[in-house]
Amino acid sequence: MSTFTILKYDKTGRRNSLGQIIHDFQESSTFDGWIDFLGGEESNGQNAITADSTHIIITFETSLEISISDRIRFKNRDYEVTYVDNPMELDDHLEIFLKAVG
Repeated sequence: MSTFTILKYDKTGRRNSLGQIIHDFQESSTFDGWIDFLGGEESNGQNAITADSTHIIITFETSLEISISDRIRFKNRDYEVTYVDNPMELDDHLEIFLKAVG
């Protein structure tokens, strides 16, 4: 099991030297789960949202407040959240689909 950090989009932002507002992501909370790479045939081509995903996290922490505007940091690498699924609305686990961004 690994630990992940949720990064929330900072809506207020800060001004750079040109006076432009720069938005960033701020660390919000952590959770435990498992991450896996979605290879070519595993990427679920039937759904455009998950087809763009490169990784998936499975976690049993179903009370997470996470949305597609958030990012997740794992081992100093950030991932965009592309989709969050609570399969069959059973509240057993969450499947968080991600896209590697940097």
